[in-house]
Amino acid sequence: MLCGFSRMRIQCCIDGKLLSSLPPLSPISLPSPKEIHLWYVIPSEVKGESLMNKYMEILSPSEIEKVLSFRRDELRKSALLARALVRTTIARYKFFSDTQIHHV
Repeated sequence: MLCGFSRMRIQCCIDGKLLSSLPPLSPISLPSPKEIHLWYVIPSEVKGESLMNKYMEILSPSEIEKVLSFRRDELRKSALLARALVRTTIARYKFFSDTQIHHV
């Protein structure tokens, strides 16, 4: 299955070869009782088709379908970045790879 964004020209291949892979994530410790970790992404600061393609690769088929269901490019980008942030953040805490996380 091939999927993509219109003007952003983001594509990925499911059930075939992945375009590329993200670099390994360095693990982090869970916050101490009096500490919080705040993770955020600013969509307007994330640029580059290559990076967006890499983020698309770590999503499940249902997440990709949800991302692509948005009509506007800005909403698709925000949805993609939100899912990628959740997956990569959990992967860093749990010591799993971002593609091994299911039902996040």
